[in-house]
Amino acid sequence: MDKEGKDCGSIDKAIAIMVTVPKNADDMMNVGRLQGFEGRITAQGRLLMQDTLLVHEPEDIKQKKVKEIKFKERRVFLFQQIIIFSEMIGSTKKFSSPRYIFKTSLKVNKLQLSKDEANKSFTLVDKTPESNRKILCQCEDVNSYSVWITQLQDLLDMQNEFLR
Repeated sequence: MDKEGKDCGSIDKAIAIMVTVPKNADDMMNVGRLQGFEGRITAQGRLLMQDTLLVHEPEDIKQKKVKEIKFKERRVFLFQQIIIFSEMIGSTKKFSSPRYIFKTSLKVNKLQLSKDEANKSFTLVDKTPESNRKILCQCEDVNSYSVWITQLQDLLDMQNEFLR
């Protein structure tokens, strides 16, 4: 980017690194606080994103409207191979860190994504024939919803391309 006729490309790169490195470190510290996951977390690929979402694992999603569903707050970790849902335990106060207790997971290569932009929610369906499990996730705002949908769709597209 040019500012006042000077090339600031190297400064822009440095700023990007200054933002990315602490975020990646924070992400990995949060993953390190995840307890109860039986697999090898390092075998799940790169951590793509994490966020706190409202989550519901319904018997039948069509039975109720999204506004009538009782959601639980979950910390959700999206890796290249798996999406992990965990319960946050402990404080998020200034000098203490929460722990995350593993609740459930879905393998990305078995996922189907259904979007509901009006409610800032999406449904993840486990396509494994014996499972047919569904998890409904609701985002805090439109921006968060957009980021999740973009990441999930890109990941699913990449999986589908790999299978071809």
